[in-house]
Amino acid sequence: MSYRHFGAKERHTLMYLLHWRLSYRDTGRRLGRHHTNISHKVKRNGRLMACYRDEFAQERAMARHKKPRHTTRRRSHKKRLHYVIERLQEDWSPETMAEHLKLDHSRSACLRISPGGA
Repeated sequence: MSYRHFGAKERHTLMYLLHWRLSYRDTGRRLGRHHTNISHKVKRNGRLMACYRDEFAQERAMARHKKPRHTTRRRSHKKRLHYVIERLQEDWSPETMAEHLKLDHSRSACLRISPGGA
């Protein structure tokens, strides 16, 4: 079964099922979801003041969806960033940089790049 994101209607239904104090397993059966997905959504999007709020959860989910994760991770390691900038100025290819980083810094997992940029 492939994963699909919870939509606003599904979150609204989830809010009411939780309000009726159904277990995560029963809630999951009614929504056609695994109970661990239900548990994860409730923990992540809120049991603020002992209740799950569908609109609040949807807003938080959309905010997380819009926020790019990969660009900040790439730029967060200063040594790696400087290495890449210097090699780009020397016209190195991304593949060459990736291989040299592996060889030059074999013990440091932080100093790795993907030549595809993903």
